[in-house]
Amino acid sequence: MKRHNVVLRGKVSAKISKSHKKFDIELKLPKSIKRDEKFPMKVIVFNRLSQDKLPFNLRIIPSDDYKTVNRDEILNPEVNFCLDPLAKKEFTFMIQMKIVKEVNVTVEATIRPNNQCPQSKIPFENPNIQKKLIKVKPEGFPIETVNTEFMCIQNNVEENVNLGKHILPKNLVEGSNRDFVTVSGDILAPAIKNLEKLVAYPTGSGEQNMLSILASTSIRKYLDGVNQNDPNLVAKTKNLMKSGYEKQEETFRHINGSYSIWGPKDSDSKSSIWLTALVVKAYSQASKYIDINKERADQLKLAITRRYLRKQQQRSDGCFKTEGFQPYYQSQEDSDASLTAFVSIATSEAGYGDTRLIGKAFKCLREKVNENSSLYTKALTAYAYALENKTVEAREVTQWLIENAIVNEGEIFWKINTDFWRVNVVTSQDVEITAYILLTFLKTANNIDENHTKIAKWLISQQNSFGGFKSTHDTVIALQALSEYALRMKNGARNNLNIIISEDVASFYIKEDNQFLVQSQELVTNSNNGLTVNLTASGRGCVLAQFISR
Repeated sequence: MKRHNVVLRGKVSAKISKSHKKFDIELKLPKSIKRDEKFPMKVIVFNRLSQDKLPFNLRIIPSDDYKTVNRDEILNPEVNFCLDPLAKKEFTFMIQMKIVKEVNVTVEATIRPNNQCPQSKIPFENPNIQKKLIKVKPEGFPIETVNTEFMCIQNNVEENVNLGKHILPKNLVEGSNRDFVTVSGDILAPAIKNLEKLVAYPTGSGEQNMLSILASTSIRKYLDGVNQNDPNLVAKTKNLMKSGYEKQEETFRHINGSYSIWGPKDSDSKSSIWLTALVVKAYSQASKYIDINKERADQLKLAITRRYLRKQQQRSDGCFKTEGFQPYYQSQEDSDASLTAFVSIATSEAGYGDTRLIGKAFKCLREKVNENSSLYTKALTAYAYALENKTVEAREVTQWLIENAIVNEGEIFWKINTDFWRVNVVTSQDVEITAYILLTFLKTANNIDENHTKIAKWLISQQNSFGGFKSTHDTVIALQALSEYALRMKNGARNNLNIIISEDVASFYIKEDNQFLVQSQELVTNSNNGLTVNLTASGRGCVLAQFISR
């Protein structure tokens, strides 16, 4: 009989040593909780010994950050007990957090002789201490205020800009306010950093799910255009596109090739022409980066989807009649015209060369769209014409739009409602309209001019702290417009900027190799009068700065 010598090395020997542990403890608690809210923390103790009972002392380590609360079965944060061989026991402690921050809750279990286990002969051992992190949030409802400034400096001059003043609300929860300033050397840096969380709203519908695909394709196109091939960013965008594609197919696709907001499992969910057109555009653009439409089965599915769209187009006038979900529904005629323009845009941007569908759509737009049409319909129609190089038609509609432009403090934008009481309330539709108009100008102009920059500056000023906007589709179109603008404005100049915040409260340095980095600094204030932030920039290059108050 042969004998084999066995040598234990590295991780194998480490695992064997772990088998001599007499017991384990496990903590179960939520990832986050609000301050002063009570929650149950479960502590489970396991006896790993096969023959011996173990006497335990279990306690919550005291802290200034939390306290234990009396409960019927546990009157204090410490308990003695006896645990049978290979048994486990679960205890519940009620915890109440006292401070807003990330807190480590610490539990200590010790083998220690006690009256509960008089026959145990296991001697005292050093304690087993376990910690688990929980995020403590302020009570109340979160409010975020963001002031954004974008500026470019040439000739090594120094420029100053006021980032605004944030006034603390009267009903502010004590200790809940946080003020930050962030700077970066690229207008898309915040969006690149926060691609997974661009908007605060839920992302459970068929429209909301498309954000991960479309935002990622715009960012990838931009990064490729500026020769930024960071492997982590490439992997991040690929993963988001792939997960978005898989969810769209599994959840929201109907057997006839269409897509709906809640998918075929919802009996009330109707096929959406608008969403189906958006999917065609998204899949075509994403196919440059991930494996979509490569397999024969996928190509057949896409053909069925495109056929579904063509069948929805009216033979008589070339219009698409509103069916299923469509954002910003207005009058029937206006909504049909805006939907037709949207399908034409999606088809053009998908690049399938469907000239028949687009030609019939233009027939509809020529008949239905005029100077009295809604701002939204005119904005989409102008861009639809521009994509197909219908310059005369695009400029005619654009001229109608220019008459409705709002010019204010170096910014140009459009609003659907200019009533006195609503002029300062920006809607997602305002953002989308302005983004479409910027895309139209960029498509029809040979060079960037100051008006394009004024439109881009307004769009940038509407971004949230994550680089997104108010909802799903305005974020998609605004990021597309800003990425196209940023690609056109790149002139080879290198960033070399010194940034000073409010007399040396914080300082940053932006250079070529960190222009996509979002640098941040928390600002401390004890004043109930709020906080004013000023920025001084010197050198050469561009800076995007945000003053964020939460």
